Amino acid sequence: MLTRAAAVEFAALKMPIRVNSVHPGVVVSAMMDDILATYSRITGGTPVETLSAGVVAGDPMGRFVEPAEVAEAVAFMASSAARYVHGDAIHVDGGYAAA
Repeated sequence: MLTRAAAVEFAALKMPIRVNSVHPGVVVSAMMDDILATYSRITGGTPVETLSAGVVAGDPMGRFVEPAEVAEAVAFMASSAARYVHGDAIHVDGGYAAA
């Protein structure tokens, strides 16, 4: 909602600023590794692989998002190819938000 509100506001003010957002799913990263390790400790040593499989099971495409996939979405939104995309959100989450 913030993305759309800001897009409408900037357009009404005739400001040449496009407002969009990118919403990644669970990304393969050191941060996710740390989160899984923390949950492993909290749950009494549940294997990280088991926790990871549980997260992946909730994703329609059955895997984590690769950082490059998020970067490519951001690059598209910043490019002239998206020059008339305004007030929109791209979910780079393998369909999680749609499920």
